[in-house]
Amino acid sequence: MGTDTMSYPTPDQLRAHAKHARQMAGEYRAEGNHVMADRREADADFYEEICAREEWRIECERAEHHTEAA
Repeated sequence: MGTDTMSYPTPDQLRAHAKHARQMAGEYRAEGNHVMADRREADADFYEEICAREEWRIECERAEHHTEAA
């Protein structure tokens, strides 16, 4: 039995998801599908928020290791 670990997307991956969601929103909006465009915009906002939180988590982890090393 292996250990189950949860992997988190990297900030770069999250930014790529946000960029793609915004591109899709633009396509939906161009087609006149404003409901789906709004959903994709919300998705992009979500990915950007998660990206910011992950960057903050990584920075805190680095600061903690730096403090322990000192």
